Amino acid sequence: MDFHLFSISAVIQSVPVACLTSILGWTTRQQFEETWMCMLSVLCTPLDNVDLTDINIARRASTLAMKAITDQLLQTLRYPVLGNKNVSKLIHVSRNRQFPDTTIR
Repeated sequence: MDFHLFSISAVIQSVPVACLTSILGWTTRQQFEETWMCMLSVLCTPLDNVDLTDINIARRASTLAMKAITDQLLQTLRYPVLGNKNVSKLIHVSRNRQFPDTTIR
């Protein structure tokens, strides 16, 4: 008996929910962790003995999952409320520090 942790239909159903969370943001650690685990489950879905149409669907679902994970990680850079797009802005730290104007003598 071939056991799969998640079926392709479950994968397809979980992606829109996580993408919606990615669009709206998250406000609690539990929401962050549930979305994170949902997206990881999409990426870790086994594709053994699956036909070509299901493989294409799973590939698209994996692409959306990667976009959602990337967006979720970027939301951790929001200040003052992590993940809340309504009241927070992205923290920007420049790679190029401004040095004081000094002269070498």
